[in-house]
Amino acid sequence: PGGWYPARGPFMALDGGSFIAGGVTYVLSGLRTLDVSTPQGAAARDRLQQLLQSGTVMVWRIANDGYGRAIARVIVNGAEVAELLRREGFAAA
Repeated sequence: PGGWYPARGPFMALDGGSFIAGGVTYVLSGLRTLDVSTPQGAAARDRLQQLLQSGTVMVWRIANDGYGRAIARVIVNGAEVAELLRREGFAAA
């Protein structure tokens, strides 16, 4: 934890709130999205994938969850990804 660093691709969105990059599974901090088995959940995953591929991805790793995933704030091209997904209607706080 502590400090922004670039995430290394390739990036693979698992759902609307988590992705794999450089062998690390990241979970977006403070974000809830629908399951990918729903149309809205699949759309959220696709939007996250699009954002991750749109520019430089910076990560602030906050902690690890009980599954060993990195809980993190994520910024792409200077914009907070969780906030973008909320604003676009893909996720709740």
